[in-house]
Order: sequence, then structure tokens, then C-alpha cells
Amino acid sequence: MNNGKEISFRQSIVILTSNIGTKDLQNKGDGMGFNKATGEEKKKSDSSTVMKAIKKFFRPEFLNRLTGISVFNELNQDDMYRIFDLELAKINSRMSESGYIIEVTDKMKEFIVKSVDTKYGARDLTRKLMELVSNRVCEKMISYEDTELLGKNINVDLGENNEPEITFNAIISEIEKSMK
Repeated sequence: MNNGKEISFRQSIVILTSNIGTKDLQNKGDGMGFNKATGEEKKKSDSSTVMKAIKKFFRPEFLNRLTGISVFNELNQDDMYRIFDLELAKINSRMSESGYIIEVTDKMKEFIVKSVDTKYGARDLTRKLMELVSNRVCEKMISYEDTELLGKNINVDLGENNEPEITFNAIISEIEKSMK
């Protein structure tokens, strides 16, 4: 409901996203032997494949109205580790308001990142982080009987059977100790 108000798109940028061409990229492959595409060659080839798919899918009249089209490269493992760190920082930002901080061991981090297929992008990584870290920490906090959790570090490690192992480590200052 717009209540009769007019808006202007003169100072706006509209961004459209799509997965058009990803199926073609999966079917294409990287070549074989000495003809295997690497680096810039692969990027150009992938971009060309996606552009062909876009031109096949959209009518020329629509494409002519677009100012630009950007083709993004597939994420690699290094990108996924950086995204993991950013997503964990977001979680810690929310948790720190209540006095908690989550620390994930390198072993757990590697397990989560390697369990995600890079072709599905960062969303799958974010879901896995929520499933194996955030949700498990929340469940543990709810079932924890000690009410003095505030100000604790929460460590998440990879335990037996590749299950998260969550421990709470107290950070009690000397002042707090003397008050008890």
C-alpha cells in the first residue's frame, strides 16, 4: 500500500541477480590435459558461457535496458574461510551484547568449510555454521543449569563422530572472585 505517494528512481541502482548459466558451467568442465583452462582463460570462458545463456534466456529488448551485466566467479576455499570468519564475527557481535563470545577451533572451522560445496556459494556455508555452531550453542545454553554463564567464552571444537563439542570457559576477574 503506497498511500498515493510517488517515488523516483532517478538516484537509484537496481541490482538483479540470477543463476542463469550455472548449469551450462557445470556441464562444460575445464578441459583436459594441456588444454585445461586456468586463471584468466577460465574466467573469460566462464563469462562467455554465462553471457550466451543470458542471451538465450532474456529477450534482446530487456537486455538492451540494462546498463551492465557482471558475471561473478565461483568461490574457492580461501573465499569460504574468509566468509566463515565474517559470519562468525556477526554471530559474536550479537552474542557479545549478552557477554558471550564463541571461539571455533581450526579443526571445526576446516570441517565446516570442507563440508560445503563451493558451487552452492556462501548461503550453504552460512546454513552449516548456524546448524553446527549457533543452534548447538543455543541448545547447550538452554540446557545448562549454571546461571552464571555471563562473561564466558564458548569453545566449539570437533568432537567424536564429527559432532560439535561445546564447552563453556569462565572468565572471572579478580574483583568478581573477591565479591563471592
